[in-house]
Amino acid sequence: VSGPLGDSYGRRLPILLSFFFVFAFSYASSWAWGFRSLGCLRFFVGMSFGLGQPAYQSLISETTPARGRILMSGLGNCMLPLGEMFSVMLLWMDDPYLQHLHWRHLLRLGALPAAVFFVLALLFLNQSPFYLACYGKYDETRRVLESMRYDNGADVPVDFNGDSVALVRQGEGEMAIMRQLRVVFGREFRGTTC
Repeated sequence: VSGPLGDSYGRRLPILLSFFFVFAFSYASSWAWGFRSLGCLRFFVGMSFGLGQPAYQSLISETTPARGRILMSGLGNCMLPLGEMFSVMLLWMDDPYLQHLHWRHLLRLGALPAAVFFVLALLFLNQSPFYLACYGKYDETRRVLESMRYDNGADVPVDFNGDSVALVRQGEGEMAIMRQLRVVFGREFRGTTC
């Protein structure tokens, strides 16, 4: 879902939705009334993580110079182990022997980083200039490129020839989602998808 969503609405939206839903489902998990409800809510936490990762990888590859893409991708992949270390720290602070854990409170605390990243991304995360250019939004593209130039202290031109970008016609992105879903859930892949 993330790939077609990012191709249709930009890389920023799936990343924001990912942070929001990780927070919301993690916090809701602390109100679970049984094993099944907890399992269902945690399933959606995992789905929420998966919503943002492809869009993040696309955004990194579209905004990072070629020489730094592997490093940036690797740093992004380090966030999951850092989150695991944060969880271990919370567990250790609650009960180092893991005998009398306050799991509802721990789930609420564990949701906080997603909320913080959601607010930071809402304030500072720009849309992909490549996505904007492909959709013919040249003024927004220049604004994002100027912002990136300023943030990096670079003295490079941000003008580009819009003719060199393959334009996506209005509504074509939405149709791409439907085409991809028909393939994934179609007769040929039904056994592996479901």
